[in-house]
Amino acid sequence: MKEDANKSHPIRYSDYADAAEVIKKRIKAQRDIPNCSYDQVCQILDHLMNSPLGRHILQTGGANGIWTDYMISFPWVQKNIVGRMLSMNRLEYFIIFEMPSVLAQRELFLHSQKIAQRHIKANNTLASLPCGVMRDLLELDANPKANVQFVGIDIDNESLSAAKKLAQEKGISNVSFEQKDAWNLGIFSEFDFITSIGLNCYEPDRGRVVELYRQIYQSLKPGGTFFTGVLTYPPGYGAHSDWDLTAIPKYHIEMDQLLTRDILDLQYQNYRTLDEIEDDFRNAGFSTVSVYPDRYRIFPAVIAVKG
Repeated sequence: MKEDANKSHPIRYSDYADAAEVIKKRIKAQRDIPNCSYDQVCQILDHLMNSPLGRHILQTGGANGIWTDYMISFPWVQKNIVGRMLSMNRLEYFIIFEMPSVLAQRELFLHSQKIAQRHIKANNTLASLPCGVMRDLLELDANPKANVQFVGIDIDNESLSAAKKLAQEKGISNVSFEQKDAWNLGIFSEFDFITSIGLNCYEPDRGRVVELYRQIYQSLKPGGTFFTGVLTYPPGYGAHSDWDLTAIPKYHIEMDQLLTRDILDLQYQNYRTLDEIEDDFRNAGFSTVSVYPDRYRIFPAVIAVKG
């Protein structure tokens, strides 16, 4: 196993410029992207190549823990935020501050912290999977006398290194880290609370999604809580979409879909309708499942409790 391998989002292309050329050829052959010309696609790709975030997404078809943290936490933790905003091109600004799917994930992140904070109790153990930078737990208000333990689990060593760095910066010592495959945790009745955001979104096989939830179920103590989010179908995917189209500017929806589906072909493949969400968790063994839609109904939160 290469210690520095990016296993959460493996490199799809050897170079971001190569990725852009492959995308251009694919789109030129398709000739059916709505509301966007080929020249406009090329302009968008140019903007992506002129942004570190865009270059990462081009190469990997997603965002690893470090870049996810950048997108979700930017408004709160970015140093010299005004200067950084002024240096952004228009596309990166859209991704950070206007893109509906990113705003929905930011709302989900805040919800996860709110629920996690309730589990900061004496002798509890809280885990983040995949932990990424682990800001979801390391930013909580935890009394050192409560003997709370934090555990960060990720398959990507780069993300684990970033999480360790954040813990050191904050002077948090009651934290441990494990490099594990989420589908092969081998952990039993250890955690009082687990938060997991994003991992289920990339798995197209519904059976494997249930197995992921089952692995998390067995790692929880009886009465333990699992917090996650599940993407609903975007408009135009051939299935019922729960997105609240009245709450989102039409241009933002079109740009979101243009980027994620038509241009980047991002590997989000695990969509559910609001009516379908509970079934996967109950099939994994959870006795109590509650779904809380976000304001856009894009990335509803799920709180599942082990009986």
